[in-house]
Amino acid sequence: MEQSFVFGILAALASLALLQAGLAWRVHRSAARIARFDDRLAHLGDAMGLLTETSEMGFRSLASELERRAGPTPAKPESSRRSTERVAAASRRGRTVTDIAAAEKMSEGEVRLRLQLAGKEAGVAADAPITPKKAPARKRPTRRSLTMTEAGRR
Repeated sequence: MEQSFVFGILAALASLALLQAGLAWRVHRSAARIARFDDRLAHLGDAMGLLTETSEMGFRSLASELERRAGPTPAKPESSRRSTERVAAASRRGRTVTDIAAAEKMSEGEVRLRLQLAGKEAGVAADAPITPKKAPARKRPTRRSLTMTEAGRR
């Protein structure tokens, strides 16, 4: 009986050792997969860096070629303050929004906006309303205009 008990314990210990060896082997394989994955990820990062540098160099060379072919750069556009002052001065001289827009080569809405801006800065009023007029308020009917059934409800 004692001998079978010892063999039982030895068998349990041997199976436990095999189980541990199997688990150690699986951990080793997982660690190897993670190492391969890490190498592939580093390779992908290097490829992305190379692609980025190549793209930037291509865009820079394209931009420099476009600048070279375009010739001299055009003059800077006029400041908006000057054009707002011109629009306000034209409005004070009595010109209409349509005339100012044609002379300044801008839309009527932009002329109205500039007149509104000039009005806020210097107290200049625009010559045309910027917002549409409100509809007149509806009048309440008087007792005389009510029909007999409406008068009975009141």
